[in-house]
Amino acid sequence: MIAGDPTPTLEQIKAAMTDCQEFRIEIGGHTDRRARTGSMPICRANGRRRSLRR
Repeated sequence: MIAGDPTPTLEQIKAAMTDCQEFRIEIGGHTDRRARTGSMPICRANGRRRSLRR
């Protein structure tokens, strides 16, 4: 689980994935479609996912 701003952690993961392209790495997550208080909105979660694919 990533608490707080996930950007620094995701950037580290992105760098590791770039450096280790010969390995298959899968990252999973969950977003509440109902956008309850404290959950990440689905549009933001999709943005994070897209940024990791670049």
